[in-house]
Amino acid sequence: MTLAAVAALLSVVGAPLRPAAAGEGMEILCDQPGYGCVEGTGYRGQSHWGANHFVVGHNCTSYVSYMLHQAGAAQPWRPMGNANRWDDNGAGKVPIDDVPAIGAVAQWEGGTRLAPGSAGHVAMVDLVTPDYIEISDDTGGGGARRYRIHVGSPYWPDDFLHIRDRTAVPLLAATVWDVGVSPRSPAGPASDLPRLWAEGGSLADTPWAWLLGPAAPWVLRNKR
Repeated sequence: MTLAAVAALLSVVGAPLRPAAAGEGMEILCDQPGYGCVEGTGYRGQSHWGANHFVVGHNCTSYVSYMLHQAGAAQPWRPMGNANRWDDNGAGKVPIDDVPAIGAVAQWEGGTRLAPGSAGHVAMVDLVTPDYIEISDDTGGGGARRYRIHVGSPYWPDDFLHIRDRTAVPLLAATVWDVGVSPRSPAGPASDLPRLWAEGGSLADTPWAWLLGPAAPWVLRNKR
């Protein structure tokens, strides 16, 4: 494939995006070339489900499709299409609303503050609080990134697609925990610890709970 052909594909699947300057309710947590901001996920531009027209490389639909596939989701519709069409393509197939959830897909239409190009944008929701969400994504501009968007910000997503959400696990004061490192991921900084999620079910059904940070390395072993 020629460089011109690749450029043409990128122009319609997901416009090359660069993070906006901090402000207006958006904070950049990580922005660097390559895949450093999503280190530990295993993502290196793979095209799952035909995302990005099967082209390997930086693209928002490739990252989100990869993360959903890794979480065990089946392909929700065919073809995946441009980011700005995901809400239309998913209508009637997956729940779509304006309520963020861990593991949900954040979607922006084209011509919006975060996605000024016509192709729109998609990203993964990594953290939800009453005041803000944290997002990770990949861009056609050549780098993955992580950022925080506050409620009411003009950068807030247009929709949330619930294809493979995660289930929260309450941290109980009476529970004794032993912090360890997952054998599936490299060790990361202790600052990644506040995100507590379970692989499946509640604390009653699983002895492990996962703390998913940018590198998703940490685990808590329930010692009750």
